[in-house]
Amino acid sequence: MNYLLIALIVIIALGIVVLLARQNIKDGKQVIKEMTLEDLKPEKYHEKHIKI
Repeated sequence: MNYLLIALIVIIALGIVVLLARQNIKDGKQVIKEMTLEDLKPEKYHEKHIKI
């Protein structure tokens, strides 16, 4: 009986780890995508910020 309970807890823990790992990978890809898009956008300059 104890082995069944331990096995169930281990399976649930592994499931949680897998879900968190997948979410982390998706978040990492999203961050890389956003950083790449920010690098491609031209910077906006305002006249009042330009010192001559």
